[in-house]
Formats: sequence, C-alpha cells, structure tokens
Amino acid sequence: MDWIEIGVVRGQPTGLDIEPYAKPGDYFRFVRMVDVKGGGQSPARGADIDAVGAIGSVPIFKRGDTNVSVQVDIADAVCILNYLFGESDAPCKESVGKCEDGADANDDGDINIGDAIRILNYLFEEGGTLPDPFGSCGPDPTGGDRLGCASYPPCD
Repeated sequence: MDWIEIGVVRGQPTGLDIEPYAKPGDYFRFVRMVDVKGGGQSPARGADIDAVGAIGSVPIFKRGDTNVSVQVDIADAVCILNYLFGESDAPCKESVGKCEDGADANDDGDINIGDAIRILNYLFEEGGTLPDPFGSCGPDPTGGDRLGCASYPPCD
C-alpha cells in the first residue's frame, strides 16, 4: 500500500483535510483513537488522543471480471483456469494477480476451480448474480480474507 503524507498534528485540536489527496469514488477505512485511561480527560496537556483518521484506502473492483474486459463472460472462467493451471507466462497470471478479490467469484476467500464454476453457473445455469461488488465498482463487503486488489483499472 502506498501512503501519502499530508501533515503532522501537534498540540492543540488540529485537523488535516485529505480531500486534495483523494479521487472521487475513493473509499477509506477510518479509525477513532481515544485516551480511555483518563476517561479522555488527562490533566497533562497534549496527552489526550481523540482523533479520527483515514488509515488506508479500500480497494474497489468488479467481482468476476478476471481478464479486466469490463464484462463477465466465459473468458473470465477460462482466465481463472489459466491462472490456476496455465503456463507461468499466461496473461491471466498478471491480471488475476493484481486483483485476486475480483477472481474470487464465489467470495469464499480463495481462488480455486469453484470460482470458474460459479461464473459458468451465472452465465449458463441462471445461478443468480455473483456476490457484491458485481455489476458496478465497489469494495469487498465481506473483506477480511487473505485476498486483495492492488489494481483494477476500470475502477481507478
């Protein structure tokens, strides 16, 4: 993850605006830190911590579009199979490697043959839509797995 330094907060209540550093459509995770030892009211000046800050952007992508063609079709199922079983120079090794979350078509936290089958069921067996984000760019609502998405150009 690339971090952008936007400033330092010292002393008095201070804020930093991240707006100049964010693009429209960016998603961020936030954390609130509070000095609970003194109930948030320490007698030592500057000892209280009461801040809200962006700690990192949340990747956005479209689930199932493994070959980054902006649509989910049979080529995406084939791409997953090439990623799993193809030669080391197969193009899908790169596209899936950059956005593993997008290839996790069944959202089980792993990339395996089940993801290719899930796409084929969606296409040919009326298996319902893929888990979100599907159809439009968005963050992974389940998150928390080992997969990530460093780059999905159609959503950048």
